[in-house]
Amino acid sequence: MRLDMLITADLGIIKAYKVIRDELTGNCHAQVIDDQILEMGRKRLKDIDTDKQGEFAVVSYPLTHERSVGERHNEKLEIRRKLICEIAKIINQLIKKYNPTVWALSASSDILPRILERIDQTAKKNLVKTIPADLTKIDKTEILERFGVK
Repeated sequence: MRLDMLITADLGIIKAYKVIRDELTGNCHAQVIDDQILEMGRKRLKDIDTDKQGEFAVVSYPLTHERSVGERHNEKLEIRRKLICEIAKIINQLIKKYNPTVWALSASSDILPRILERIDQTAKKNLVKTIPADLTKIDKTEILERFGVK
């Protein structure tokens, strides 16, 4: 398969590769053209400073003693949603900047459909392959095999 650009993403890392073909040998290799780390995706939820002094009211109950009221139950989902939006925004910027004729995307199966919903239609028309797997941590040579580039 002929591809100009490969993008791999998870909730903390986005890597973009340019596929370069050697005219003499006909072999392809991947060159990293962009590598971004999303800081919010690399933090653990307990490390995020949200329990500021006086933020949650404490009510005293007779049997359970003191208990916090008003905790943020959906904070993890909200952070995840923001990260997916940020990933899609970065992908749109990469496609606009490098303007590949054909490109492919890989992201874990739980976030890939949400990323695809947020990618611009002009960028999506040149998207020829998606892989529902997290390929951000594999070697450059193996990434070509996974995408079927020869």
